[in-house]
Amino acid sequence: AVVALMARDRGGPALAAQVLDIPATDLTMQAPSISTNGTGYMLTKAGMEECRAFYAPDPADWTHPYASPLHAPDLAGLPPAVVTTCEYDPLRDEGEQYGMRLVAAGVPVLMQRAVGHVHGSLGMGVDPHAGAYRRRIEAFLRDQLRAR
Repeated sequence: AVVALMARDRGGPALAAQVLDIPATDLTMQAPSISTNGTGYMLTKAGMEECRAFYAPDPADWTHPYASPLHAPDLAGLPPAVVTTCEYDPLRDEGEQYGMRLVAAGVPVLMQRAVGHVHGSLGMGVDPHAGAYRRRIEAFLRDQLRAR
């Protein structure tokens, strides 16, 4: 998401699409799913706070769009996106909020929520249905690349 914002703001390179797979889009960590899914589901709120401390130790940076793209004032002109979230992921709500903001800005978006999944579980190979989410991402990318 940040790379797409930077590419738009800096005049390139032109991106064909965005694949936002369980994205972190808001370092303020205020989304309800941070609390409801922040313990017991692999990725924890405490672990996210630790990562944030390394990535952006100054709280003044937490709302900068290049750290928290959900806080960007304008998302128009970004490339089409596929946004995948997981039901039991602390990042679920902010990822879905970002996807809805993209839609509101006129960006074509495919949104999918992996029901019953935790952060990162789609790539673990433990659920035979996980491939369906990946196939939708692949089809989305094929369509975007063909449209170029």
